[in-house]
Amino acid sequence: LYLRALEYRASNERRERLLWQAIEQDPDFALAHAALARSHMQQHWWRGDRSEERLQAAKASTDRAIELDHDLAEAHLAAGYYYYWGHRDYVRAAGEAAQAAEGLPNTAPVHALLGHVQRRLGQFDEAMTSYRRAADLDPRGGTGLLDLAGTQALVRRFGDAEVTYARLADLRGIPFHRRAIQYVVLNRGEAATAETMLAAYSAHQWEDAELWSVGERWYTYQRMFLMLRDYERAAEVVNAATQDYEGTQSLRTRSTALGHIYGLLGQEELALAHYEASRTQLELRNADQPTDVRVLSALGIAYAGLGRDREAVEMVRMAMELVPEERDALQFRNLVTDLGTVYVMVGDDDNALVQVEWLLSHPSRMNVGRFRAEPIWDPIRDHPRFQALLEKYGREP
Repeated sequence: LYLRALEYRASNERRERLLWQAIEQDPDFALAHAALARSHMQQHWWRGDRSEERLQAAKASTDRAIELDHDLAEAHLAAGYYYYWGHRDYVRAAGEAAQAAEGLPNTAPVHALLGHVQRRLGQFDEAMTSYRRAADLDPRGGTGLLDLAGTQALVRRFGDAEVTYARLADLRGIPFHRRAIQYVVLNRGEAATAETMLAAYSAHQWEDAELWSVGERWYTYQRMFLMLRDYERAAEVVNAATQDYEGTQSLRTRSTALGHIYGLLGQEELALAHYEASRTQLELRNADQPTDVRVLSALGIAYAGLGRDREAVEMVRMAMELVPEERDALQFRNLVTDLGTVYVMVGDDDNALVQVEWLLSHPSRMNVGRFRAEPIWDPIRDHPRFQALLEKYGREP
């Protein structure tokens, strides 16, 4: 039963049912408790079950596994993911991952977790080393490759990232990996190239569809159309979508996206109506999840669209206080981007340029190509300081 459960790489009801059946037959089966704990955390992180009940179930399974076998590496791996995904306690997660590595030195998921923690702590070179180790240990499964490529793009080693993404695409038997389109091409502002890649990808997308959510898909396409300045097609994509974009580090409602697009089209009343709809939706969610920095930051952008300048800045600043760089270097970079976006939207050019300079002078998903291509930055495009920054950092690899 336990081995059958492990056949399911992603957590789902069948996997959990098999693990529960194994535990019913042997309540002292520590490996099954550890696997169930990881399954609970996958449901929490990837499938959006952020309930306290899910966290408590994960903690109970983790504690039981360690109680049964304190030295069990799989139990400490589960504990690492519990602290990483459940509480964003990356220091404690790092300790659990290191203990797991002592017992499972040649196991890809252990090194992947080490990479995740190191990246959150701003240790990008160490993270890439861990991801490479994970990829070497799981060459056919691709463990570590996706995060290795994303980290290479983050530190602007675009050539290395493209090689890694090509390796992933080859593993899946598709012409391009979807992340290559998102992080390497779109983040570099090469929207025309992205359009060609997406056309080739679409013929094979069902082979990769389970990993590309509806929200992720429309968010990618509308960004491409915005860069191409084809606002009508951007609106069509978002209007046809059925889910908001909800990543592990950022959240974008369809209403906010439409508010931005209709503002670019000069349809101010329609833009305001969508920003108001997004505000209502996000305030309700914020009341339920007051410490979710993705919601706070998204709410700040909605406020900016409504002309509520002070509240807009306060929301993003509040998120940054909850997640400072030393606590989560990866999330912090998204918040700096959102703060810069808010400052541009409220017309505070000087503070917007402070964020632009920070992003360009540190590893981040923002770079010269993206600043040149995205229309959100048009209000400061002719500012001498903005142009000077693009010139200064325009020699990126």
